[in-house]
Amino acid sequence: MANQNVSIKESIIIEIPREKLWEITALQFDKIGLWSAGMTDSKGYGTSELGAVCNERQCEPSYKGFKKTTERVTDYQPENHQFTYEIIAGLPGMVKKATNTWTHADQEDGTLLTMHVNMQLQGIMGWLMKGPMQGKMRKILRENGQVDKPDVDAIEGLSPAISIDQKSTSHNPRSTVGTVTEIYDYLRLLY
Repeated sequence: MANQNVSIKESIIIEIPREKLWEITALQFDKIGLWSAGMTDSKGYGTSELGAVCNERQCEPSYKGFKKTTERVTDYQPENHQFTYEIIAGLPGMVKKATNTWTHADQEDGTLLTMHVNMQLQGIMGWLMKGPMQGKMRKILRENGQVDKPDVDAIEGLSPAISIDQKSTSHNPRSTVGTVTEIYDYLRLLY
């Protein structure tokens, strides 16, 4: 069976200057675990010949079904505010190759961050999972646009009760009150 190519491009405007966003995403490439909602931890390794802060980073994704990945910087263009990395370890068996290019463009109200993922899927599972993989990757890219976790010392005046209709909105037996109501996402930002 032929390989399936998947190309996904997502853009988001982030309300900070391009140089500040470049500092966060590129100059601190090894620290994605500090600001990305989709990562719980990250560490950088090696000296980059391209000028990046490190050659590789290991990331611990917070998404179910994803395991620790190793990503290598393959293109670094500070003059164009663009970098590309390839995921070299930790990909699911159906993914033969995956790259992600981040481009930072000045906008009147901040920075347009464009993330362009190219994946090469293989085998019958790659063929079957092409559609679901595209949807999941779009969601991940949108969540990676959440640059800063809020600095919170205390929250006051919140009601301790949550009101939920008792009807099935999900066909996933592993869904919890936290995931169905999406409150889990907000709690992860705080803790």
